This record gives sequence, structure tokens and C-alpha cells, in this order.
Amino acid sequence: MSQQRPERPRTIVPPPVPPRPSRRFVEYLIGLALGAIPMVLLLLAIGGLASQFSGTFFSWAIGLYILSIVAALVCLANRPTRFIGYGLLTMVFVTPIVYYVSCVASIRANCMRYCG
Repeated sequence: MSQQRPERPRTIVPPPVPPRPSRRFVEYLIGLALGAIPMVLLLLAIGGLASQFSGTFFSWAIGLYILSIVAALVCLANRPTRFIGYGLLTMVFVTPIVYYVSCVASIRANCMRYCG
């Protein structure tokens, strides 16, 4: 005699849930957004959009840039806000590069317009 195994009932597997953005990624984006504020003010300071306020924008941008360095260090020290600190720290390193490139582009455009 052969022994037959009883059939197991088939289980229905629900479809996989689409992945939500992780909390850490959202916190990193928050840090990037907060760190982009000084960069935008610096770009407004060198651009021709706000020529009468360029000195004010530059002063605010430098102050906020220093404040973002301090905030990045504070956020990196606390585990719950560490990824916000990573985003701020990313923008601390990106802002001078973007500012330098935009200054060179602005000088080159003005030189082409007036010098040649």
C-alpha cells in the first residue's frame, strides 16, 4: 500500500506592495532642500535678477551657509537626525562648487559681451 499525503490547501499570496521611499531618503532630501537655500541666495547675489539687493543676498547667504555647517554637525551628532545632517553636509560641499562655476560663467558672459 502506498501512503498518500494529504494535499495542502493552496495559499493565495497578495501582490507585493510598491516600495515607499524610505524615511532616511526623505530626511536626506530635507537636508538637501535646507542646504540649498544659501546656494540659491548666492546665485541671486551674482545674477542680474536682483542687482539692488545683491549685497543683502550675499550677506544672508554667507550667514546661512555658516549656520548650515553648524546645523549639519549638530544633526550628525544625533542619531534620529543623522540623514538630515548628511543632506546638509552634501550641500555644504556642493555650494562652493556651484558658486565658483556660476561666477566663471558670469564673468565669461560679461567678457564676451563687453570685451569682444
